[in-house]
Amino acid sequence: MRLILPVTLALVLLCAAAAASHRVAAEVLLPPPLSGRDAILYKSAFKKAGSGRWSAAHRIAARANDLLGARVLRWMDYTRSYNYVSFADISAFIAENPDWPRQRSLQASAETAMLTDVADLTVAAWFRWRDPVSRDGRLRFADALLRAGDVARAEKLVRFAWVNDNFSSKDLKIIYRRYKHLLREEDHEARLDRLVWQNRQRDARRMLRNVDKGQQALAQARMALHSFSGGVDAAIARVPDELVETAGLMYERLRWRRRKGRDEGAREILFAAPEDLGVAKLWWRERVLQARKSLNRGSVTDAYRLASEHGQIESSSFAEAEWLAGWIALRFLGENELAFDHFTRLYDAVFMPISRARAAYWSGRATEAMEDPEGAALWYAQAAQYPGTYYGQLASARTRGQTPLPFAKLQPGAEQATIAGHELFAVARLLNFLGQRRLAGTFTSRLVELSKGPADHAVIAHFAHTLGRHDLAIRAAKQATRDGYVSDANIFPLVDMPFAYDNSVLEHALVLALARQESLFDKAAKSHAGARGLMQLMPATARLVSRRVHLPYAKNKLTNAAYNVKLGSTYLADMIKKYDGSYVLALAAYNAGPSNVRRWLRANGDPRHDPGVDLVDWIELITIPETRNYVQRVLEGVQVYRWQLGVRVLADSLERDLARGVSPRVLASRCTAPAQRKPIAVADLAAHC
Repeated sequence: MRLILPVTLALVLLCAAAAASHRVAAEVLLPPPLSGRDAILYKSAFKKAGSGRWSAAHRIAARANDLLGARVLRWMDYTRSYNYVSFADISAFIAENPDWPRQRSLQASAETAMLTDVADLTVAAWFRWRDPVSRDGRLRFADALLRAGDVARAEKLVRFAWVNDNFSSKDLKIIYRRYKHLLREEDHEARLDRLVWQNRQRDARRMLRNVDKGQQALAQARMALHSFSGGVDAAIARVPDELVETAGLMYERLRWRRRKGRDEGAREILFAAPEDLGVAKLWWRERVLQARKSLNRGSVTDAYRLASEHGQIESSSFAEAEWLAGWIALRFLGENELAFDHFTRLYDAVFMPISRARAAYWSGRATEAMEDPEGAALWYAQAAQYPGTYYGQLASARTRGQTPLPFAKLQPGAEQATIAGHELFAVARLLNFLGQRRLAGTFTSRLVELSKGPADHAVIAHFAHTLGRHDLAIRAAKQATRDGYVSDANIFPLVDMPFAYDNSVLEHALVLALARQESLFDKAAKSHAGARGLMQLMPATARLVSRRVHLPYAKNKLTNAAYNVKLGSTYLADMIKKYDGSYVLALAAYNAGPSNVRRWLRANGDPRHDPGVDLVDWIELITIPETRNYVQRVLEGVQVYRWQLGVRVLADSLERDLARGVSPRVLASRCTAPAQRKPIAVADLAAHC
């Protein structure tokens, strides 16, 4: 590990000292990381690299006095596709910079460089302690093994590459001729199957000659269904009977039926799904759509079957499936024990705070429904260990009543940080100074991967804040949660915001929580959809709002913090007013638009006026996953930002926010109806009445 320069080290130590403050560090005024001459040279060099003129970039960088930037340019060159680097150069770079990011890409480039003038002994030595990560590496190592007489190991590498790697038409012919004696019929079938799953139809058609007529018919039918070509019935009819119920063909028929509006036929396939799903996550996308459609249609039993018979193994889809099955069982079927089984399976399978809190909260709800108050209280206490999460906050209301929420603080001293002297701090600072924002984020993320404890994580987060990169600090803090280090103060940093309205008009905690969710406080943020700035305004929306507040509209000013926050805050306040003060409906409209909110109100009831509508369930019934997550993340952020702003945040504060906009009549009925809450928790609902 190289040590960083004294100025940057001083900055990092200052960051550690600043960790004791709730408010994030302001951008620290330190000498620039480069002299004026070097800065000009590197800006020119990075510009050349950005246009693909790598030789010119390296020549310019070599003229600088500080050569750290030149090393960054070499790293950029070595990690790109189709570089022309010698194996000696890139292997030396890997050995000298083992902590730098994108080590896999560096190794892949080294493996490509092996194809020219690298001896078999060198290749064998390289792979003695590492496995190949690229097709070039796999095939080059296989060649070396074949010449050494190790046919068994070579066969495994060749077959893996043939099935899993992609080749140009020319390379495919060369590789097939070279290794066809090692390839089996099942390898050709597996490659064709993978290409069709990935919708690489041109590559798949090149493989048809390598399989029998039955496999050809199967692949052609799958591709016809995926492309909505004519004659799909005839294409399916040509598939041999023994292949009709294979996962790939059944999936394409399922997808075709759903896209054609034939949901009943789609559900028939889902109810008869094969045990081996092929690509299980694609099946889950179809299954969850049909489960929610069945739920909205009132076919609750079908919805439960679709969710519970999911066949998922991958963590995220397994978690979503188990939660959905448990929620349907609890809230729509009244099968409390069945629901509890799903929720506890979920709890055992997840480890991130948001997921753990969700699983524990709903385990508590199921236990409460089974009339086990002591058991329910234990589950709610488990969820409440994550007070920075939506469901952790809801659980707190059921166990703590009027007590303040204990948000997690992470305030280590500089002496505890082991990473403070790492050179990647200097690299990140240099890149940020040169305007290479994305690359600065890459190196900051790598620092998080290298960190060894909460002190390191806190130092990295505060270092990013001092650069004015709150987005990087939040990402670093989120990454840290995967290692079990949670700091609500770092995940929800209190930054200086140019608030457009007084707190009594539009709550500042709400504006902070929304801006954090929208842009991670990156005033230059631009989404793929075209939204811009701190509060991620679409230009069309910004134009309409600017007229209302009598501000000249300027698209390029949407990345100006004050201008963006003025328009975004006005639009948010309009939505809150439109929905009678409801934060839930206003946030859903801010994210998905008022037209979608109208549709959800029609489909799921209006929680403001219907005492039979539970707002927790109403949010979970939102059909757009991004919006469901958005509403929950902003609401949990509101509670943390109140705490950051010095407001006493009580355990039932989130419940109070859910009740905003609900008519007094409905609130009164909820407070008096015993079915709405069993008396197991000490949360004081009378505050809503």
